Amino acid sequence: MALGRFVFILFLLLSQVAHAQTILMFEDQTKTGFKLVMNNYLQNETALPKLNLQKFPDAENEVYLVLENGIHIKRKLPKLPKGNHKYVIYKDFKGKHQLRYRGISTELSQSALMFDYKEKLIFNKPALAAIKQADTLSHFPDWKKNQLALARKDSLQKDSLRLALVEQKQAEALQRKKDSLNKISLATEIASAETKDSAKVVLATVQEEAAKATEISTTIDSSALNTAEVETPKVGGFATFILSFESSDFEFDKLSMAKEFASTEKLKAEEAQQVLKGLKYDQSRLDFLQFLLTKQDDLKDSQALLIGCLDFDLSKEQAKSLFKK
Repeated sequence: MALGRFVFILFLLLSQVAHAQTILMFEDQTKTGFKLVMNNYLQNETALPKLNLQKFPDAENEVYLVLENGIHIKRKLPKLPKGNHKYVIYKDFKGKHQLRYRGISTELSQSALMFDYKEKLIFNKPALAAIKQADTLSHFPDWKKNQLALARKDSLQKDSLRLALVEQKQAEALQRKKDSLNKISLATEIASAETKDSAKVVLATVQEEAAKATEISTTIDSSALNTAEVETPKVGGFATFILSFESSDFEFDKLSMAKEFASTEKLKAEEAQQVLKGLKYDQSRLDFLQFLLTKQDDLKDSQALLIGCLDFDLSKEQAKSLFKK
């Protein structure tokens, strides 16, 4: 009897302890996977569909959820009372991602990993701009529209400058033509006072100059606009991708970015070498190399160059088997 009473009291104490702290439960109902940033500190390096967070500051906290497809949601959370507070990521009827508070839950999500709040890894927000620039899909439509608008604006400015130059040349040609006509008028007056032969010589010279001025004006009118078309800046490319790739601090993210780029773009041997050297571990390099060779069979001719990016002999032996497939 005494033992049963002790167990009951112990159970009550444990229940009180379990509810004596504040826990945040985040769940992504879109099944995309996300990384949680709180107060500008990254909490999970690998994207997860759900997670629990405890031991965070007992005050207002700012959360920044970065989904694997490039969508990000920012929210300031108020100071919360003790309990299990649940937040869910979902799409509304317009297809827009939202973060909604579901209230206090009586049960803690057992299928989610529990993380203690930490202030170790500062989230590099400028890297997000580089990711947008390297992205070749449709994760960042607003950014791409802005880039096209800037390209069109630049093209119009160049067209305006070119037209202004043409107008200036036409005005100069017209002035030369007027000057020639004035000379013709002057020569005509001289002809009445001098001999006819002398006047003819002067008149012929002036007429020749006028003909040249007219020819120059006609040439400007017909060919001044036939200049090279302004090349619209191209969004993307290897140079843009490598900027984003090298700015990332996490191996998993870099490997994912490299695979995504290689799935849509063809890499040169030197570019593939640069990507392999940008990865930190041989395991990641082997993973990317295997993926790349399935996409580009022509890179098997660069076996020595690409295998030279690996650090260990065992990894190099494994890589050789990839080139034999």
